[in-house]
Amino acid sequence: MFLGVSHQLSYKKAAEIVRQAGYKSPTELQKSAFGAALRGRDFAADYAPKEGKTLSILVPSLMNKGTLIATDTEQETQKIKNTLRRLPSFADGSTLSVFLNGSGNIQSEIHLLARNPAIIVGTTTRIIDHIRRNNIELNTLGNLVVDIAGTGERDLFDKDVLFISTKLSRKVRRSVFLPDYNSLDSLGDILHRPVLSLKTTRKSTEYKQENRGNMDEKQVKEKIEQFISVIKEAEDPMVLKEYKRVIRKAVPFHLRGYFYGFLLKSLCGDKTPITRKSPKGTGDMKTIFVNIGKNRRVYPKDLFRLFQKSLDIPGEMIGQIKVLGNYSFIDIASPKAQIAVEKMDGMMFRGKKLTVNFARKKDNNGAALTD
Repeated sequence: MFLGVSHQLSYKKAAEIVRQAGYKSPTELQKSAFGAALRGRDFAADYAPKEGKTLSILVPSLMNKGTLIATDTEQETQKIKNTLRRLPSFADGSTLSVFLNGSGNIQSEIHLLARNPAIIVGTTTRIIDHIRRNNIELNTLGNLVVDIAGTGERDLFDKDVLFISTKLSRKVRRSVFLPDYNSLDSLGDILHRPVLSLKTTRKSTEYKQENRGNMDEKQVKEKIEQFISVIKEAEDPMVLKEYKRVIRKAVPFHLRGYFYGFLLKSLCGDKTPITRKSPKGTGDMKTIFVNIGKNRRVYPKDLFRLFQKSLDIPGEMIGQIKVLGNYSFIDIASPKAQIAVEKMDGMMFRGKKLTVNFARKKDNNGAALTD
């Protein structure tokens, strides 16, 4: 992984902390985790035994203050506590930390949290307890680390992590350590895209960037080479300049990369329709309101899959989907609309309890009317 000069200096400091802990040099997992953390990237890492997972978590936490480490067991919290206290960089007393366990004294924890510790480590249930009591200054956190030992109850743990993630700023860097990358499941939703995946073995670390879709990278590169060849050999530059002018005028600067990516995806055979048409032969459509939107990184295809799977209906019974910041609207065939409201209202999705109801209409004066 390429690191700039300032990051290289920080990496040397990280490696020195590892040596102070009594190890000759960082493991492959630690090297990759340090590099990703220093660059401010979200990542998911699966680890092998004796690969140095705990130091992979703690060393960046000592260098980037304001870290919340969520564990799946009290034993894992205690393990991190024991490792941290052996580090000279922590023993000098300059780094305040607090460890939250269900068996601990909550009043003592509240006292330590009030001092704005640099590192907070705890089980998800205990962390949520303090969040609901407003004991944790969430706006001071810059990093969320999810540490999965693999011995706890994953279903409840994942839901707790999703809840914690929704309480944090979108600027917070997130990372997940787990025994098997293939078991990332819903925790992948808390990571900002593109996600780095660190897939490790005892001997090596495979450094990859996650591909969310089914993109054939070889096919895409071949298509790009064909386009470049045609541009150089056959196209009229003056004609292309006219298209460039229209794109610059019509597409905002920050969306142009996505615009080009979408065009390339379409040219490579992706059949996803640009807009969804109302289904035929299913009768009237009813518009459903859902209290989740782009701010939770939810997009039309996510809601399409959620409703299709939850209601066990064909895609033709789902019409247009409009996703806004904090809420969305989805058209459902009338025979299934009432079932959707009854079955899906109160459902948990992406760490949030959904409110699903018939959308309100507005009269000519702008007053809201129930559907």
